[in-house]
Amino acid sequence: MRRIKLLHRVPVGARSVSYELPDIVEAAFELLSYLLSLRNESLILELFQALTEKLFIPPEAVQQAPTTSTDFYYIVSVTLSRACLYWYKRGLAHRLLLRYLPTGQSLDPQLLDLITDTLYATLRNPNLAELELCVDVISRVHLLAPIQGGIIRLVYTAATECNSGNAARRLYAFTREPAIEKEHHYPGPQGRAILFLMAFLTQEKGNTHLARVLTNEVVENDTFLPVNDRPKFLTLVASQSFGKATRTLWERYAIGKDKASVVGYNALLTRIVRLFTRMARLIEADLPDNGEDASDTLQNEQLGDSSINIGWEVNHAGSNHEASSNVSQRRDPNDKPSVAELRERAKDIRIFVQRVIEAFVQVHEPLAHAKHANLSSLARAYFVMGEFTKGFEVFRNLIRRREVPDLHDINIGLSALAEHNPRSAAKMIEVMTQRGIQPNSVTFGTVIHQALVHGDMQLVGDLLQLARQAGNIQLSPQGLFSLTRASVILEDGSGTKKNAPLKDALELFKSLPDNGRLSSPDMGKFMVFAALREGEPVLAFEFWKLLLKYSSEWDDQEQIFVRRLLRRSIIQTLGSGMSRSNMLNQLWERPPYHAMK
Repeated sequence: MRRIKLLHRVPVGARSVSYELPDIVEAAFELLSYLLSLRNESLILELFQALTEKLFIPPEAVQQAPTTSTDFYYIVSVTLSRACLYWYKRGLAHRLLLRYLPTGQSLDPQLLDLITDTLYATLRNPNLAELELCVDVISRVHLLAPIQGGIIRLVYTAATECNSGNAARRLYAFTREPAIEKEHHYPGPQGRAILFLMAFLTQEKGNTHLARVLTNEVVENDTFLPVNDRPKFLTLVASQSFGKATRTLWERYAIGKDKASVVGYNALLTRIVRLFTRMARLIEADLPDNGEDASDTLQNEQLGDSSINIGWEVNHAGSNHEASSNVSQRRDPNDKPSVAELRERAKDIRIFVQRVIEAFVQVHEPLAHAKHANLSSLARAYFVMGEFTKGFEVFRNLIRRREVPDLHDINIGLSALAEHNPRSAAKMIEVMTQRGIQPNSVTFGTVIHQALVHGDMQLVGDLLQLARQAGNIQLSPQGLFSLTRASVILEDGSGTKKNAPLKDALELFKSLPDNGRLSSPDMGKFMVFAALREGEPVLAFEFWKLLLKYSSEWDDQEQIFVRRLLRRSIIQTLGSGMSRSNMLNQLWERPPYHAMK
């Protein structure tokens, strides 16, 4: 206290512009905040008066002290908050506001003005900690009064500039909670912040639902996206298997003077072709052959099949006609589509894929002079479609130009070969190693995946051994996905329960980082159903909690069905107890997405 009194007063006029707050005064501010928490009135008053006399608490802060309250501690806290704002000590200002925000249904207008001023001041150039504090304040203040839309937009902009995806996700999740939406609709991110948030949501585990909400907002509101961000955003949308949104956005951006940036984007071409070719094949695989009953439809009865994950997308993304889409949305979920409808959907999807490829080719014609990366992407698209002749014809353009195919090109051709004959592809890997070409993780992962698809587990084992010998080879998330499915599906011939592979899979998922495809709803449903088939409701619940609780849409009919099966199995199998009650409560109560770590 004596050191404060020995300091000179804060200068006024022009000299105050370059004045810096002494470290001892910063410490005094923190001490005053601590004394407020202890509610030591005499020490608070003495220190507050000393700071005020030396103008470290500026006269403006004192003049704007609350007039609607007689609470000594509240008045000092608000005044100190304004002083912190004056000296750019925004972190302490936020902590004081969070401490003294009322819990009732009303908010003092003077305090609301201070909160607004503090948020605007902080968002000019925040650090990561201050940005997180802003989100904390917003979530608290909303319970008392709506936040200005301009502040919400500034948070997204600041999060983008600070590269703080977590702050943007927390704010978006909070503002899109159904209970919050009923009270007040807050604006979403704009400009570059849209792509930034979408990239974060698709990289981090458990954000699939939020990614879908953001995508639907962009689609339904016709939100403006910067031209350079459009192909990247659309590629992320396609990577999440959001078929209807992918097609809608592609058709929206495939016209106009800026269309080349979208239709000619390499990564987007391969994503769209892979997604929609898969959709068409799922439909065509369930169409009846000549000898089958014509009533067979797209209803796959095998629990955990990947068609469960994109069934909605198959039914909606394939049609470009609004009337057809409306009919599909009004359809009873138990009403099976006819064979004729399925054939029409598959045909429409195939036509759309062909349009995407033709638009890509048109941008990069003549192909003889196209860039190496463009030709590689086009060849991959043809291989995915099953048009191998066209794919290899594209590669001939490289050979005519005497360009040596790199490992990326080899992997593209190898994936086409592995799809039809994985053993031949495995022999090609051996030839590569003999000739000094070092295969990478993609090389092994592609062939291992196709070997699993063909049920050739001996080849899988041989390839894994070869990969270990090669060294520094790590399977991609998709490769681990396939291996996990195979380990759970394979019969051991003993007739006993196969809970050991399920436990191993659970430990594997827990050890993986929070990003990657292993957090997809498709994988989550597969593991839940696999555990339920083995009579392991606790394991099934753990898989649901880890892979589905936060990554899927709570009100989705498939997710409701999954939770119903889990509840029934838990009730029938487990006795009473806290563990049983805790599991059932989590299956009933919708999780607060904004509170997820």
